[in-house]
Amino acid sequence: MTFTITSQETSQEIMSAVTGNDKIPQETSQNITHVVTENRQTSQETIEATRSTSQKILELVKKNERITTQEMANRLGIDRRNVARNIKKLQEEGRLRRIGATKNGYWLCIEDAEKNA
Repeated sequence: MTFTITSQETSQEIMSAVTGNDKIPQETSQNITHVVTENRQTSQETIEATRSTSQKILELVKKNERITTQEMANRLGIDRRNVARNIKKLQEEGRLRRIGATKNGYWLCIEDAEKNA
């Protein structure tokens, strides 16, 4: 039997269904509990890493508003696609904006712009 945990609610539902179910052997129940717990931790670590990368991108932009995504990737030691994904999320959150063209433009950190306004 395979479970794919897609949200915290789902993992809680699985835990509730497994815990105290007489039809599931105790060892299997313990294994499922262990896997669900590990998945929760991994999900939280992924969220924290993404936040950390986004924060590092904002810090790089604050130091150099004309930094390229490739320069960000090199400094952070990650793939340029990961930088682009984090930038997209920052833009959707309204925390970062690109002003001007790709080659001649610059980054605007919204948090700083609001503080200076």
